[in-house]
Amino acid sequence: MLPAGGSPPAFPAAEPGAVHQLTQTLREADDESYALLCEALGSFDLTGRLDEISIPVLAVAGEHDAVTPAEQAAAIGAGVHLSTVHVLSDAAHQAPTERPAETAKLLNDFLD
Repeated sequence: MLPAGGSPPAFPAAEPGAVHQLTQTLREADDESYALLCEALGSFDLTGRLDEISIPVLAVAGEHDAVTPAEQAAAIGAGVHLSTVHVLSDAAHQAPTERPAETAKLLNDFLD
């Protein structure tokens, strides 16, 4: 089972193979390394410096993401001068896995 907020409601039933792969990856992570990663991610915050970014930024969020909610993507968009924000419907925290075609299109369009 994926962590709460890690996938949209319909994703586990629709993509059992992807869910199994993601779950297996989480199970194989050793507890200490995973805890250190979570601690590092939780303490890393550069939102006060977003206005220093001078290159285009694409902020993508899933509408069901409880880990990094769409509101955070909107805040990034508001703080970065050259930004594009997109919220993917029926996606959560694993948008490239949950919505691969849409994520790829967003990236390709952004980079063109």
